[in-house]
Amino acid sequence: MDLETRKLLDSLFDNIDRVDYYTVLGVDRSADNDSIRRAFYERAEIMHPDRHYNIVDSDLREKLYVVYKRVSEAYRVLGIGETRREYDNQLSRGKLRYAPDTLKDIPKDPEFTIKNLRARKLYLDAKTALRDHNVQGAHLALKMADSLEPNNAAIGALLAEVQGTKR
Repeated sequence: MDLETRKLLDSLFDNIDRVDYYTVLGVDRSADNDSIRRAFYERAEIMHPDRHYNIVDSDLREKLYVVYKRVSEAYRVLGIGETRREYDNQLSRGKLRYAPDTLKDIPKDPEFTIKNLRARKLYLDAKTALRDHNVQGAHLALKMADSLEPNNAAIGALLAEVQGTKR
């Protein structure tokens, strides 16, 4: 783990209960959904515990798990318009964290069933390509995602849909 990542990890861990989700992700409160998604993937890429599998220091590993869990929680809350509005309301009343007992009620997007971060990013790239009417780009991204995480239902379903529309 490089020094910059370690400083960020220590700072987030030390302040985890004193900062809001926007700070956890490192975005402005006015950030759009694409910015929030990009920020999540940037943080996830450097903070994911599996990336640091070789760390033997149990305290450091625990910090990684705690911070990564909060980064994921922040994305789940801020990434959905309705829960983001609710959270912003709660935040204006001084609550820094979405009511944790209601987190289980937030529907998980199909992307959250994709465990491999690279495959998840490719899945989202494919959805963006489809939105831009780039079926060939979506197909390529999904084929790569499928190779990274075979048998994932979300990837398979979107791939089947794309293959059905592909000429």
